[in-house]
Amino acid sequence: MKKTEANKLAEAMRGQIVEDEVPGGWYTAVEIAEATGYSQSHTLRRLITGVKAGEWEMRKFRRRTTRGSYPTPHYKPTA
Repeated sequence: MKKTEANKLAEAMRGQIVEDEVPGGWYTAVEIAEATGYSQSHTLRRLITGVKAGEWEMRKFRRRTTRGSYPTPHYKPTA
């Protein structure tokens, strides 16, 4: 494949980056940390423990970043 063909293919793929629509009530660990005032690492540890205990639900939604589209964990309280 010639370099120009590869560049055209890459451009076409960038236009196909998909981002999921996140339903209301679902938040990333970063968003929860900012809202509660705790550090991101403390918040993430508490969320993982809460998911195992059934207090939080975790689902991954695709989020667009500067490096592409990645599945990002989102959390929602079960109660």
